[in-house]
Amino acid sequence: MKKILHIITRLEKGGSSKNVIYSMNLYGFDSYLIYGPSNLQEEIYNLNKEKIFEIKNLQREISIFKDIKALYEIFLIIRKIKPDIVHSHTSKAGILGRMAALIYNLTQADKVVVVHTPHGHLFYGYYGKLKTTLFKYLEFLFSFITDYFIALTEGEKKENISASIGNENKWIVIHSGIDFPGHIINKIESRKKIKIDNDVFAIGCVARLERVKGIEILIRAAYEMEKTRKINKAKYFIIGDGKDKEKLKKLVIDLNLSDKIIFLGQVDNVFEILPSFDIYVQPSLNEAMG
Repeated sequence: MKKILHIITRLEKGGSSKNVIYSMNLYGFDSYLIYGPSNLQEEIYNLNKEKIFEIKNLQREISIFKDIKALYEIFLIIRKIKPDIVHSHTSKAGILGRMAALIYNLTQADKVVVVHTPHGHLFYGYYGKLKTTLFKYLEFLFSFITDYFIALTEGEKKENISASIGNENKWIVIHSGIDFPGHIINKIESRKKIKIDNDVFAIGCVARLERVKGIEILIRAAYEMEKTRKINKAKYFIIGDGKDKEKLKKLVIDLNLSDKIIFLGQVDNVFEILPSFDIYVQPSLNEAMG
């Protein structure tokens, strides 16, 4: 049975984390996981404790001291597990994970295959110009020690190849999917769950509350819509959580939209809420599946 070690910066409500957790439960593979401090405690709790490793120094923000410590800890785990494949996910874990795999391959008799999944278009929408340029250069360098890349879309694959990150032979496209429930409730049932009157024109969005998801754009668009009064009884529902939550709530208050924009927080079964909406909006600056 092939032994796979997955490495991700943190587990959060989002596609990359769900894919990694799903991969941990695939039959036919002996899967292990390294992750940084995360908020998916319930999902982590359900994983085999002997096969998961939390590295507190593995964090999204750049910190030379913490990054060096995280690199060393990742290397020690690779040496302990001796996986057949090291599969890194997202940018920070991608750099540290592949560097640790390189050190392992240079110092140990047995070798690991190195696979990396960026999980989206990371060259715009996330960082400033300087950081993006640095990130591109690092990805170019690390492409030489990466055996295979996995893209979510053909567009992501072409974008990276055009930036000289890997070549056609190294990139594989594996589309993400969604498991739909067997029964999807109707609009009336759905609205009862979040107490929306039937005469309300509901505009909804599901997103992590961070800049790249464009929620501020949606809020300001709602402000412009309310000034024109083109839609009667419109209300805006935002599903999700994230580091910008309080900032976005303050913006809603400042624009006097507290009675119009409702933050529903994190919702586990979003399929029960989506039928409530007359319009679904995705204002993201960047989406992995786009």
